[in-house]
Amino acid sequence: MLAEGAFFELAVPPQVALERLAGGCVCCIGLLPLQVTLTRLLRNRRPASILLLLSDASHLERVHALVASGKLGVSLEQ
Repeated sequence: MLAEGAFFELAVPPQVALERLAGGCVCCIGLLPLQVTLTRLLRNRRPASILLLLSDASHLERVHALVASGKLGVSLEQ
């Protein structure tokens, strides 16, 4: 699970990997941290799925397009 700008406590089961990203839009100013964190998570944990929590839905379409484009080295299954 990737959580962007989560300044509150997230309760997740012990088997769920939680990575926090710095606050700010991941498609505007946080692209590099998102790419590095996502790559590290995929390499080290090899999760079956990833949940990306955004603090704001204003750029949801841009984030979706970014992930769907394959530029981050992952494929989006729908």
